[in-house]
Amino acid sequence: MVTRFSILGLLTIILGVPFVMSVIRRPPAPPPGARTLLIVTPHIPQIRQEFAEAFERWHEVEFGERVRVDMRTPGGTTEIRTQLDAQFRAEVKNGRFRVEDGAIRLERGAAAYDLMFGGGSYDHSQLSRGLVVGQDLFESSPLTRALGLDQLDRAAIAIATTVDNTLIERMLGRPLPAGVKISRPQGSASPQLEVTVSISVPAGFEQSQLDDWFGDNAIGTQTLYDPRQYWIGTALSSFGIVYNRLLCQRLGVGVPDSFEDLTDFAYFGQIALADPRQSGSITTTFDSILGYYGWEKGWRILREMCANARSFSNASTKPPTDVSQGEAAAGLAIDFYGRGQAQAVGGDRVGYAEPTGAVYVDADPASIINGAPNPDLARRFIEFLLTEEGQAIWQFRATTGQGRDNPVGKDGQVMGPRQYELRRMPVRRVMYEQYLPYLIDAVDPFHLASRTSNPGWRTGVQMMMGAFAIDAGDELRKAWRAINLARRQPGFPPEVLAEMERLFYAFPEQALGDGTLVPFDEKNYRAYRGAWSDLSVTKRAEIDYVRFFRQQFTRIVDLQKEHSPR
Repeated sequence: MVTRFSILGLLTIILGVPFVMSVIRRPPAPPPGARTLLIVTPHIPQIRQEFAEAFERWHEVEFGERVRVDMRTPGGTTEIRTQLDAQFRAEVKNGRFRVEDGAIRLERGAAAYDLMFGGGSYDHSQLSRGLVVGQDLFESSPLTRALGLDQLDRAAIAIATTVDNTLIERMLGRPLPAGVKISRPQGSASPQLEVTVSISVPAGFEQSQLDDWFGDNAIGTQTLYDPRQYWIGTALSSFGIVYNRLLCQRLGVGVPDSFEDLTDFAYFGQIALADPRQSGSITTTFDSILGYYGWEKGWRILREMCANARSFSNASTKPPTDVSQGEAAAGLAIDFYGRGQAQAVGGDRVGYAEPTGAVYVDADPASIINGAPNPDLARRFIEFLLTEEGQAIWQFRATTGQGRDNPVGKDGQVMGPRQYELRRMPVRRVMYEQYLPYLIDAVDPFHLASRTSNPGWRTGVQMMMGAFAIDAGDELRKAWRAINLARRQPGFPPEVLAEMERLFYAFPEQALGDGTLVPFDEKNYRAYRGAWSDLSVTKRAEIDYVRFFRQQFTRIVDLQKEHSPR
């Protein structure tokens, strides 16, 4: 009986202490009616909790106002962009915007969120490029009324030989806002109206403030913030290799420290990857490999790495988990996922390596949303993220654990996260210059970053790898196995092996608009990307590419069987 009560008491303590500590750490709830900062983010719960609570404390000290942070996660970065696109398209069509300084701005509060926090610089750049909303000019709607186009003389426009912005502006007696385009496409009976509206807006910081935070706006060949301030980097992300030490030992391979290592046939069926069509971060990783190694060698590495793949998940978070659980020997991972798994499982079992100079270090930004309900709070949130106190949350040890002796911030409080160690890289250089001994990961990303320019082949990665690595993945692995069997078979005809390898690394040809067939290579990449801008062309191409790769890979297996010594 005593033992039973002792066990129950210990369980109560074990389960109760975290609850009590969480209550102690959580700041008191803001009063009813307090303003709420609405943030959409792909970040994990630990990041959301640490920064929400820290900003609420900081804002009360700095501005004497209690506010509440509400972070929403409808999905990954791609899903968030899709949701924002749909919301903005509806608001523009409903005419919920104004013209400000010649540009279109949503009415304050028309947007569902104040800020987007997290995701890569590519995705945030897409927010600023604008969403195109189109309709027939003669269609009466809130959109045409908001632009004052419902009073136009339709009869005069209908008989005009050319309908464009110049004609409409002459009829209105004023210029149209930037982003508004009117034209009569060939074969169209009615003029078409297109309105391009940016989903994000400039943050509006003084350049002197940006210089103080960032200094030189560069890390490797990447930037830390958009010069127009449509997005501001708040942390850094890099990409590397997460590996299972025990499995690597069993396979007879050393610790992988380069992407080339993952092409060794000893890893066959032991590499965990993510689908680049589903994960923007893994697309950046593959794109960086192409940029570092060049078109020819880069595609060979990607082809062989994919041929060794055990699986392709739909999220970049899964490969590190698969590796730590022993379901794969190695995989590609975002830095903090890789380091986090190594920490959780133990460095003697799981490790993480960053091939210095071979990876892009990318800013993880925040963007203020056009039409935000509380744009001032959104701007202050970015300001907080870039304080030394905010930056310390990314990489310092938790103050309730080993971080009790962390440096003290300007508010007199110990800097760092309260509960969760996030293991992200801060974006400000000062954190590496003054606080390196307090960082959990003593890594300087400004030294790690690749100096090779980003080639911008992301769409090609998604199209071609989707075809040869995933849709034709079974055939790819069989072909790769056949090639490696042939390489090891004494007496296998070298000319046949050369043909098998040619087939393995080949790419399909694409018919352009004029019917010309061109190969998929570095010289013709822009032509391919232009062709893919047509959705119908893209859908047909995807089918054709998969058929091509399956035929190539099947032929390789047949050749190996036909010419293997009896």
